[in-house]
Amino acid sequence: MPWDWDRDKNERQRNPDFYGYIPNGIVSKVLVLVSLYALATFILLARSMACVLFSIKGGMARVFVIFGLELALYYAVKLARRDFWYWVPLYGAPGLVLSFLIRLIMKVVGDWAAIVQFRHANEIGGFYFSFR
Repeated sequence: MPWDWDRDKNERQRNPDFYGYIPNGIVSKVLVLVSLYALATFILLARSMACVLFSIKGGMARVFVIFGLELALYYAVKLARRDFWYWVPLYGAPGLVLSFLIRLIMKVVGDWAAIVQFRHANEIGGFYFSFR
């Protein structure tokens, strides 16, 4: 679905800074597909290797502490930028729980799979996606 949505003329006109990274030529589409697949593969391998090395050095407790601190930093940045509340119009305690859970899922999946669509401002955000 994101593949077709990115190629949609209306979406490209409405938000040209986000949509349009998939070109219209057949060879170019295949090149982007292979590049995205390679990006996700190498990010997964690098993060898995980091887990192995951290666990060898200090056990699984160190792995949980390091990735927990990374997640805490992500939440701190979201709170500091007033971007913690998810875009779904749900308020109060249910909105807080939903925002926390969705941000957690987006962060973990975005970090481990490098899904390019998560760079959108409503999800992880371009800055944090680029410099994580």
